[in-house]
Amino acid sequence: MEDEKMSQASNNPQNTPKKEKKNKQDWKEQAKKLPLLRRLSHNTSLKVLSLVFAIIIWAVIMSQTNPPRKKIVYDVPIEITGLQSLTSRDLALKYTPEEMEGTVDVVLEVPLDDLSKVSIDNVTATVDLSRITSKGEYQVNLNLSSRYGSAISATVNSFNIEVEALQDSKVPVKVNYTGTLDETLHQGHAVISPAEFSISGPETEVNRVSYAQVDVDLGSLSESFVQSLVFTLYDANDMPIEFDDFDISIGNSVSVSIPVYPTKEVSIAYEDSLSGAVQDGYVLSKVEAYPKTVRVAAEQSVLDSLATISTSAFSVDDLNEDTVLTVSLRQPTDVEWMELQEVDLILSVDEVMETKTFAYVPVEVRNLADGFTVDTFDARVDVTITAPKSELDALTRDDICAYLDLASYGVGQSVEDVQLSIEKLSQYSASLTPDRITFEISAE
Repeated sequence: MEDEKMSQASNNPQNTPKKEKKNKQDWKEQAKKLPLLRRLSHNTSLKVLSLVFAIIIWAVIMSQTNPPRKKIVYDVPIEITGLQSLTSRDLALKYTPEEMEGTVDVVLEVPLDDLSKVSIDNVTATVDLSRITSKGEYQVNLNLSSRYGSAISATVNSFNIEVEALQDSKVPVKVNYTGTLDETLHQGHAVISPAEFSISGPETEVNRVSYAQVDVDLGSLSESFVQSLVFTLYDANDMPIEFDDFDISIGNSVSVSIPVYPTKEVSIAYEDSLSGAVQDGYVLSKVEAYPKTVRVAAEQSVLDSLATISTSAFSVDDLNEDTVLTVSLRQPTDVEWMELQEVDLILSVDEVMETKTFAYVPVEVRNLADGFTVDTFDARVDVTITAPKSELDALTRDDICAYLDLASYGVGQSVEDVQLSIEKLSQYSASLTPDRITFEISAE
């Protein structure tokens, strides 16, 4: 019965509001008894609000403390200072250590707010040589600085260097030619500007320098050459010097000008240069130049109008024999070069020739075979001789031998040319009248 009453009561709509009211009250009572964490874990709004408060608190703390952070700046270039101070004291760095010519990585400690501002542009690494006052070996420190924060260390912190006396020297410049210029061209005199220059640096290195050299390939030249060329320093053993820390007054190059000209073979003329007269009784019969031509170089317009090159003046006074004279050549002002400056003149001097006739010169018989006799019918000839006057004046009829050579003749009558032999004459020409003789050979 009681169960039925309860069932009826529960199904009674008049009893429902009272039950819901009671359940809400019960939940509130239970919620008051839950721990705070459990309540938060079941409340999204509280979670979001807690996160916002946490961020605000962290930002406030950070803005008040600005804690430092470490940062590495890579490849900071090393700057060397104080070199002018060394120079003013007549000192020089013997060589720059390889590490000093490179870069370093720098470790910085930077406030958090400035961390993003740090770059290679506001970090410096310097080596200061201004405090060095005498020659010797030194250990110098690398000085680090940064616009933001402070530099703690670098990959290299010090360097060992050596300081020497500062030395000055004058260095001449040479041209080294390679290749071969075309044979139809001529290379003029090279002009180097400047021909020498000044260098300064550590005395050990400066004293090694003997000369500077530039290289020119002649094989590539077809016209005049003007160019600025980089030179190389060499020592006395012709070995290149690799030292790069010289103070050079002109930089690293010189101007080189090399004129290149076309060439031409030109005949040698002597006629207008000859003076004087050979000795009485002699005649200058021939003059020959050796060589007969000379190669010259000039602008093409000059070569086109150039026919001969003259010798300097020479005299044949009192010559009485063949002579060789060495004479210089006259170089025209517009000719840049001549292959030869002198030539030999071969002078042929002959004595004056005279003619004389010797009458009734007997004719001899030569080479007649044994067992034969000959009748020349008392042959005689007139001999007309042309020979040097002095020799001809000393010649007599007895010095003249006119003869018949009968080596190939036998019995019978024949005709043979008369031959002539004059040993006292060095040179001559002759005619005979008659020039043929009739003779008869008989057996004994």
